[in-house]
Amino acid sequence: MIDSRHIGNMLDVFAPALCVLTLLLGLLFMGSDQDTDANLRRDQRIRDVMEGFPIQLGGENQWILVEDVPIPTAQTDMLDLNAFTSRLYQRLGTYPPVKATVFIANSNDARSMAGHHPPNCYPASGWRMNGSLAGVNNFRGVDGRVLPASIYHFELGSDTGRRVWVVNGFLVPGSAPVGTLEETRKQSSRAETSKMGLTQYQIVLDGRQSRGEIVELAGEIIGSLPLELLLAAGQDEHSFSDPKDGDGS
Repeated sequence: MIDSRHIGNMLDVFAPALCVLTLLLGLLFMGSDQDTDANLRRDQRIRDVMEGFPIQLGGENQWILVEDVPIPTAQTDMLDLNAFTSRLYQRLGTYPPVKATVFIANSNDARSMAGHHPPNCYPASGWRMNGSLAGVNNFRGVDGRVLPASIYHFELGSDTGRRVWVVNGFLVPGSAPVGTLEETRKQSSRAETSKMGLTQYQIVLDGRQSRGEIVELAGEIIGSLPLELLLAAGQDEHSFSDPKDGDGS
């Protein structure tokens, strides 16, 4: 026969531990809910910025929107995109005309972006990298923020074929922007940080330009990316890390 007094004594002994366990479980689920709410708010902020993305870019509004550039639905699904901007801009006051495709993509999960960066995507579509990585440049964004980006040169076909420059970097939630996908692995290695998402910014320009010209032209565009985007997709603090200007390679 079970002695009810013995059970009562045991409950008295374990009650404090049970209370602590219950409290910890409650805090755990509460924290999870708070994280989810924060991620949802971040996603909405980024969507708002993308919907109102400027039709003119550059410190003097010298880049004007020409047209939207559609991306395949399969790519949208594969990258698990929360929001994106894909547009063709033309620089005023230049002859021959200088155009740039601006592609900014925010994924719901950083792991969805794994492997999807120029050194993988362009060769997979038939492009050949012309030489190795041309370096990481630290561009200046609005409010003096540092926005690193890798610079790649690709060609399609023979020596007389099409050439493009691709300038590419990433906005990492709660951290400084980075210029390579490798630097985002810490974000995607854990579920709790990966689900905060990842944003890739990419500028595609004519491959016949010199590297110096590309740095100047891409810098005009990157330097005018909306502050709201940098805050929503990256850090909410006032300033990012501040390495020296120039190449980081």
